[in-house]
Amino acid sequence: NTNTHKHNTDHYTDTMTGPGLSACRRLLREASKFPDPNVRSAAIRKIKWDFRLHSDVSTSDELKTLLRNAESQLEAIRRQVKVSKLYNTATS
Repeated sequence: NTNTHKHNTDHYTDTMTGPGLSACRRLLREASKFPDPNVRSAAIRKIKWDFRLHSDVSTSDELKTLLRNAESQLEAIRRQVKVSKLYNTATS
């Protein structure tokens, strides 16, 4: 079951709204699927750090750029999770 590693992010995402909140939650949800707890923890920490760093974005263009970057990162995390699971299965 891929949902065995749940992280409560509600307290973190309480101040976000709209597309930023949705992007953050999707990234955190996907990062929580890493089989290795160290990689999972590092990925979640990085996502939270990046969203905090850009929490003061005020223009529409900046937000669009950051959301495109978040989608790109989401696809990268999905690929990395798949590879990690394949590698994890092969070495078990």
